[in-house]
Amino acid sequence: MGGAALLEAAEHEAGLDCAARIRAAAEELTARARRSDAVRPDVRADDLLDLALGIALATTADPAPDRAHRLLALALRGVRTAP
Repeated sequence: MGGAALLEAAEHEAGLDCAARIRAAAEELTARARRSDAVRPDVRADDLLDLALGIALATTADPAPDRAHRLLALALRGVRTAP
Protein backbone atom coordinates (compact mmCIF):
# COMPACT_ATOMS: atom_id res chain seq x y z
CA MET A 1 0.00 0.00 0.00
CA GLY A 2 2.93 2.30 0.59
CA GLY A 3 3.95 1.94 -3.04
CA ALA A 4 0.44 2.78 -4.17
CA ALA A 5 0.42 5.87 -1.96
CA LEU A 6 3.74 7.03 -3.41
CA LEU A 7 2.49 6.44 -6.94
CA GLU A 8 -0.72 8.35 -6.21
CA ALA A 9 1.30 11.26 -4.82
CA ALA A 10 3.56 11.29 -7.89
CA GLU A 11 0.52 11.21 -10.21
CA HIS A 12 -1.05 14.08 -8.30
CA GLU A 13 2.12 16.16 -8.53
CA ALA A 14 2.34 15.49 -12.27
CA GLY A 15 -1.31 16.45 -12.75
CA LEU A 16 -2.29 12.90 -13.66
CA ASP A 17 -5.08 10.77 -12.30
CA CYS A 18 -4.49 7.36 -13.83
CA ALA A 19 -7.33 5.76 -11.89
CA ALA A 20 -9.79 8.33 -13.23
CA ARG A 21 -8.52 7.77 -16.76
CA ILE A 22 -8.90 4.00 -16.41
CA ARG A 23 -12.42 4.39 -15.01
CA ALA A 24 -13.41 6.78 -17.81
CA ALA A 25 -12.06 4.41 -20.48
CA ALA A 26 -13.82 1.46 -18.87
CA GLU A 27 -17.09 3.40 -18.71
CA GLU A 28 -16.88 4.26 -22.40
CA LEU A 29 -16.01 0.70 -23.44
CA THR A 30 -18.78 -0.75 -21.29
CA ALA A 31 -21.33 1.74 -22.64
CA ARG A 32 -20.29 0.86 -26.19
CA ALA A 33 -20.61 -2.86 -25.40
CA ARG A 34 -24.10 -2.30 -23.96
CA ARG A 35 -25.20 -0.34 -27.04
CA SER A 36 -24.04 -3.17 -29.33
CA ASP A 37 -25.71 -5.82 -27.11
CA ALA A 38 -22.32 -7.42 -26.41
CA VAL A 39 -23.00 -7.32 -22.66
CA ARG A 40 -26.14 -7.23 -20.53
CA PRO A 41 -27.68 -3.82 -19.80
CA ASP A 42 -26.92 -4.13 -16.07
CA VAL A 43 -23.16 -4.66 -16.52
CA ARG A 44 -21.22 -1.85 -14.81
CA ALA A 45 -17.69 -0.76 -15.63
CA ASP A 46 -16.66 -0.58 -11.97
CA ASP A 47 -17.75 -4.19 -11.46
CA LEU A 48 -15.67 -5.28 -14.45
CA LEU A 49 -12.66 -3.38 -13.12
CA ASP A 50 -13.08 -5.01 -9.71
CA LEU A 51 -13.35 -8.41 -11.36
CA ALA A 52 -10.17 -7.82 -13.37
CA LEU A 53 -8.36 -6.65 -10.23
CA GLY A 54 -9.55 -9.69 -8.31
CA ILE A 55 -8.27 -12.03 -11.00
CA ALA A 56 -4.95 -10.16 -11.13
CA LEU A 57 -4.54 -10.38 -7.35
CA ALA A 58 -5.56 -14.04 -7.25
CA THR A 59 -3.05 -15.03 -9.91
CA THR A 60 0.02 -13.20 -8.60
CA ALA A 61 0.74 -15.97 -6.10
CA ASP A 62 -0.21 -18.82 -8.45
CA PRO A 63 2.42 -19.53 -11.12
CA ALA A 64 0.04 -21.66 -13.24
CA PRO A 65 0.14 -19.97 -16.64
CA ASP A 66 -3.52 -20.65 -17.44
CA ARG A 67 -4.99 -19.62 -14.06
CA ALA A 68 -6.04 -16.11 -15.11
CA HIS A 69 -7.70 -17.49 -18.25
CA ARG A 70 -9.54 -20.13 -16.23
CA LEU A 71 -10.79 -17.59 -13.70
CA LEU A 72 -11.94 -15.22 -16.44
CA ALA A 73 -13.73 -18.04 -18.28
CA LEU A 74 -15.39 -19.05 -15.02
CA ALA A 75 -16.57 -15.48 -14.44
CA LEU A 76 -17.87 -15.14 -17.99
CA ARG A 77 -19.65 -18.52 -18.16
CA GLY A 78 -20.71 -18.87 -14.54
CA VAL A 79 -20.55 -21.91 -12.33
CA ARG A 80 -24.01 -23.40 -12.77
CA THR A 81 -24.76 -26.20 -15.17
CA ALA A 82 -27.19 -25.47 -17.97
CA PRO A 83 -30.84 -25.82 -16.87
